[in-house]
Amino acid sequence: MFRKIGMENLLPARPLQSAITNIARWFVVVDYKEGYRNIHRFRLAQICLLLVFLLSCLFNIVSSLPYSLSITTTGVLYCIFLQYLNDRGYLKLSRIVLSVLMNFTALALCYVEGTSSGAYFFYFLVVIIATFIIPKEHYVELRVIYGLTFLMLALTFVVCPQQSLLQTIDKEAGNINLFVNALVSFVVGGILSYHMMKDNFIKEQKLLSNERYLDSLYNTSLDAVFIVEPGTGVIMDCNEQSLSLFGIRSKEAITGKSMSGFFAELTEENTELLNSIMHNNGETWKGELSCVTQTGKIFAGYVSVVPLSYDGKSYKKINILDISDIKEAQAALMTAKEKAEQAVFARTRFVSNMSHELRTPLNGIIGTTNLLLQSNFPPEQKQYFDVLKYSSEHMLNLINQVLDFSKIEAGKMDLEKTSFDLKKLMDNLYSLFKGQFEEKGVEFQLTFDERLADRMYTGDPTRLVQVLTNLVSNAHKFTQEGKVIVSAMQVTQSSSAATIRFFVQDSGIGIPEEKQRNIFESFTQVESATTRKFGGTGLGLTISSRIVELYGGKLEVDSKPGKGSCFYFTIQLGVEHQQKKYVNEEKVRELPSLKGVRILIAEDNPINMMIAKAVLDKWEIKLTEAVNGKDGLEKYNDNDYDLLLLDLEMPEMEGFELLENIRQRNQHIPIIAFTAALFENMQAQLINRGFTDYVQKPFRPEDLHAKISRYVNLRRAS
Repeated sequence: MFRKIGMENLLPARPLQSAITNIARWFVVVDYKEGYRNIHRFRLAQICLLLVFLLSCLFNIVSSLPYSLSITTTGVLYCIFLQYLNDRGYLKLSRIVLSVLMNFTALALCYVEGTSSGAYFFYFLVVIIATFIIPKEHYVELRVIYGLTFLMLALTFVVCPQQSLLQTIDKEAGNINLFVNALVSFVVGGILSYHMMKDNFIKEQKLLSNERYLDSLYNTSLDAVFIVEPGTGVIMDCNEQSLSLFGIRSKEAITGKSMSGFFAELTEENTELLNSIMHNNGETWKGELSCVTQTGKIFAGYVSVVPLSYDGKSYKKINILDISDIKEAQAALMTAKEKAEQAVFARTRFVSNMSHELRTPLNGIIGTTNLLLQSNFPPEQKQYFDVLKYSSEHMLNLINQVLDFSKIEAGKMDLEKTSFDLKKLMDNLYSLFKGQFEEKGVEFQLTFDERLADRMYTGDPTRLVQVLTNLVSNAHKFTQEGKVIVSAMQVTQSSSAATIRFFVQDSGIGIPEEKQRNIFESFTQVESATTRKFGGTGLGLTISSRIVELYGGKLEVDSKPGKGSCFYFTIQLGVEHQQKKYVNEEKVRELPSLKGVRILIAEDNPINMMIAKAVLDKWEIKLTEAVNGKDGLEKYNDNDYDLLLLDLEMPEMEGFELLENIRQRNQHIPIIAFTAALFENMQAQLINRGFTDYVQKPFRPEDLHAKISRYVNLRRAS
């Protein structure tokens, strides 16, 4: 209850306080913005006039002058009302109405008091207030008020009596009234004149300060600035930087001259452009031009031309910035870029050549090893052949990784788009690693979403297998016990594409959180001890990550030390609408005889020829050997062969030239590139050149067998 009574007692005070605040705000005539004094002229004039009318009302009450009192009371009311209009934004209307009403007030006072009262001094106030409150740019409004005021003053002395006819004013009161009217008029006029002069002085100081500031900007600019007369192109003014930039001592050596003399080697096109800009007041331009100093030195300048208005005239402001250092830096950067590109090209070419040179002897090593493993050998030698096979295949894998990394750095790795069976791909991956995990005593599981089965997909299966192989190899390397799970799961499916997420999860040593970002960097492993213990180049995850990025995904990892790791990525594969192709996997594994198949092989390397001959003879293929391209062309006959195997790099005639000659005679015979070369988008380029397919050396016998069977059967079926 006490709190409620207290609140009620406070309520009446709030409207009163608000009213007092609003009234007090009317009497605030000066404020400060950005450090400068700002005076509200209309409000000051209104307050002065309001005080004059209030004093006049008091005098008229004391002197018992009812007619004068009614006029001055009216003056008080319209002063308050006009301030209300002004505060609502009716600025011009309030100024005009105030001046007109003051004229009529002066005329009315002179009529009811007589001219001897000195009420005509109010006309002086009208002129002062009009000059004070009307902005100088509104000179028409000011002239109208001046004309009205002088007309009303003349009318006053025509129609107004010297002594009042409506009210009695004794001589002493009349003298006092004359003195007060004169004094008030001159005092108020003096106050307004003082503020007007002070306000003008402050504005003048502000203008001078702005002028000095702009002059400082003008002369301290890093650009040379020319003020040019449009049409003639004559320089009217320039800044200090112009003298320094063009090597000139005084402005007189620049002003009055044509601006074209400061540009070197102006082309006809640039000359016409600048002339057009000079004659078009609203047009701007910017670009690079060669400039010339007084000593004849030429430098690159960035030039901008913009219109400028000053003192009612139009000019063009031309800014010139010396960009010689920037151009030199750009040239140096371009040279460095070209050298870097040449170095990358040379390195890529070197790596490609080295890859080819290394693959050739490796083909012999791996091929010989495979032949030895298929022959009758003493059981005690098997471990040596296994070591030989593992080491050679490991070296081939390292060569492939370095070559892939070189492609990635050069930005030349592209994904091919071929049709493949994802389930078969995952099954082959599982079969490839199953024995390795069994030997290590680590459980290996494959989880495959059945929604992905019975469909053919489009993408680059070779690169996808490369990513999964790298991830599974790492899981095998770093997992000593427990299990490794490789998974493929459908995320979304449409008529044209499938979004698939792949996981490789292990229970291995794990990766600390602070190291997880670094493992995708080149040549990086968790720590040097890991490299010493487990080996590896540190390129596998880098290459895998970039391949996943080419697919539009991102390779990520979740891991904790001692609790294993999970590498995963999500990619999109195209969906094939044709029926899934039938493949007899048992027949491929057993590599049955290909008796009756006739093949011409062109191979200049005797070791590679020996390996290929041994493998093909094992399948009872009738083989014709050519030691180079020219020899192959001489031995070729359309009806003698079912398929051709051509090396690409051979003496006398290379593989591509041999291919062109054969294709001129036979467009349908299957021709397989049999090469150790490796280049970007290889399959697409070879097929575009006319090859049917390719087999990479060193080759796996089962891959070669499958391709020979496929293309020979297709040809015979057609």
